Amino acid sequence: MKIAVHKIYLTFIFAVFLLLHYSCSKVTGPISMKYTKAEAIYGDLDSIRNVALLEEFKPIDVPVGHFIGKDFILIGERGLGIHVYDNTNFSAPKNTAFLRIPFCKEYYIDGDYLYAESGYDLLKINIKDFRNPFISYRLKNAFAEAMFDDKGRVLLGFIYNTATDYFEAGSPEALEIKKQGKLHIDYNGKMIPLSTVPTMFAGNNGKSKGTINRIGTYYNHVYIVGKDKLHIFSSEGENMTKHSPVSIEDASETVYIDKNRLYIGSESAVTIYLLNNLSSPSKASKIDHLTSCDPVLADGDIAYSTLRSQSNEGCDGTENVLIVIDVTKSKNASEVKTLELESPYGMTLVNNVLIVGEGTNGLSFFNVKDRKSPEFKVRNKDIVAYDVMVHPVDNEIIIVTNRLGIKEYRINWNTLALTQLGSISYK
Repeated sequence: MKIAVHKIYLTFIFAVFLLLHYSCSKVTGPISMKYTKAEAIYGDLDSIRNVALLEEFKPIDVPVGHFIGKDFILIGERGLGIHVYDNTNFSAPKNTAFLRIPFCKEYYIDGDYLYAESGYDLLKINIKDFRNPFISYRLKNAFAEAMFDDKGRVLLGFIYNTATDYFEAGSPEALEIKKQGKLHIDYNGKMIPLSTVPTMFAGNNGKSKGTINRIGTYYNHVYIVGKDKLHIFSSEGENMTKHSPVSIEDASETVYIDKNRLYIGSESAVTIYLLNNLSSPSKASKIDHLTSCDPVLADGDIAYSTLRSQSNEGCDGTENVLIVIDVTKSKNASEVKTLELESPYGMTLVNNVLIVGEGTNGLSFFNVKDRKSPEFKVRNKDIVAYDVMVHPVDNEIIIVTNRLGIKEYRINWNTLALTQLGSISYK
């Protein structure tokens, strides 16, 4: 009798355990969730495509992307276009014009042409005479096919607000919020899966290019890094042709092209592609690293990559380093050296000096006569630098960018002393 009672008691305890375990591990019914609500905006795409390109100069509000030319400086304005500065006088760059490019995110200059993202389209702008630029070719739907509402209007972007709503536990909306922290809503109030949201909604060249770029060119081809695709276009004369994109590392951020190698920096790796077939790059090798922000700069058979931690301005990493990669054998690239830094961002290489912007921690200089073994020389802690470039004609002029503007300096390459010249301030 005691044994039977004991068994009943154990059975009861086990049932209670299963009930509690089930109720704790599987939530059902509506749950309250705080998230970023992205509500779709629709409009007339044709009217936007037909806006005038050249406008009067205006103040800079939200800068993105920089290009240093022989006589001018270009500064992108996120979503709107590009500011043009006359830089013939290094001590006093002058705001002279504005190129209206709706939904502009990134741009790049190669020779007499400026390539710019403009929402769904890729623009090829003739800038041979910068006083009279014109769009020589518009490749429509270069990055995605247009999405429409029930009135035939085109998706033009999203309005973002913080919201708190109830969702059914386990629903697609709840799962999307848990994964992304946001929810994209269409004209009908229904969720747009992130995988179908056009990536455009979710400059530099030659010797003067920096490393924080998403666009690069090589032998009449244009390469643009998307979230998980490398978009490829050929550019002949006044025309452009779209080629099949190449799948790349998710969360890719930057591109750098040197000789016949294309380097893509992502949050977790540096991936090297060979450009033997310009329209279809082939993956050669990959250098994995801890999750971090990742600009890349290459020079011959050596490449440099900076990794930055989460504690330094928003990256999801844990280390602050400069890594040196030997790419002598493209299909067997290897990391050969790692240097500890404070908070590395963009960089440039002039002769045998590697200059690294370290954000609020200054501007660092390395002797790279031995490309595989950078030797730290000095850090100028008085300069805030996120990207750094050298003037394409006068290599005694370097330009640094930060969130407050641009500053130009004359450098003494023997002492690495800097003398400030002109500057451009943002609002």
